[in-house]
Amino acid sequence: MMFYEHGEIWGNFFKSLGCRVVVSEYTNKKILDNGIKNCNNENCLPVKVLMGHVMELMKKSDFIFIPRYTSTNKLEFSCPKFCGLPDMARINLKNEPKIIEIDIDFNNGMRKTLESLRKLSQKINVDYNKAVKIFLNTVKNNLKNDSLKTAICNKNYIAILGHPYLIYDEFLNMNIRKKLSSFDIVTPKDVPFAIKRENIYPKQNFFYAVGYDILGSAFAFMNEPNVKGIIYLSTFSCGVDSILTEYLERYLKKYPSYPYLKITLDEHTGEAGFDTRLEAFIDMIGDTKEVSV
Repeated sequence: MMFYEHGEIWGNFFKSLGCRVVVSEYTNKKILDNGIKNCNNENCLPVKVLMGHVMELMKKSDFIFIPRYTSTNKLEFSCPKFCGLPDMARINLKNEPKIIEIDIDFNNGMRKTLESLRKLSQKINVDYNKAVKIFLNTVKNNLKNDSLKTAICNKNYIAILGHPYLIYDEFLNMNIRKKLSSFDIVTPKDVPFAIKRENIYPKQNFFYAVGYDILGSAFAFMNEPNVKGIIYLSTFSCGVDSILTEYLERYLKKYPSYPYLKITLDEHTGEAGFDTRLEAFIDMIGDTKEVSV
């Protein structure tokens, strides 16, 4: 669920502990089908895919690491499903003791994290103090995933918004970047942490960190005249997105000519309707007007 943001960070953490890191294959139909079979129907598509990846890794590794994300920043919280992912995986694996976790709840300090590091160090047989030191050096200060602002130069850009697991998983998003190959693409990953927080609208405590990332990036992109439109990738039954898209769509009613497309993804993999909507969106790009937030 956070692999495209923090996968390299966690990989470096475990490599520094002397572990060999195994990464599952890119998402494919088999992984999706296995996730659907081993997951409750009420779960959203990304959780089902995660369970498919867990099933694929079971015979390839001694342990499967699933971090428990509650909060990565003060007064900002993760989607509730992130808080229970290790437990959901254990249930689906019938309590097989392969799942290891680290609690991330920086809103409440480091207590839970240190407790989980102690349990992890015992399970994988490494020194606890060493694990804490490596965590502080390789993980703690890197979870904001701050970036340098991408220079929006004299090109035509399309902004793709959404959770990182949709933006970067080519199977789930039906390889949208290839379909938009005539445009340069920008995403929330290209916007620095501070700018995303400065541009959030409405100006209130949104609670969800991904809300700040997506909405702050959206309004930052609208102030860039070379960003010709926005595509929002969402998944069916995502509670967080149901709030985010409502805010964004209400705001864009003031600018009805600004190209905006929301695409809801699910486990059906037919591409015809997806491609038709992208083609219609691209046809709108010629009428783009600058929006000031």
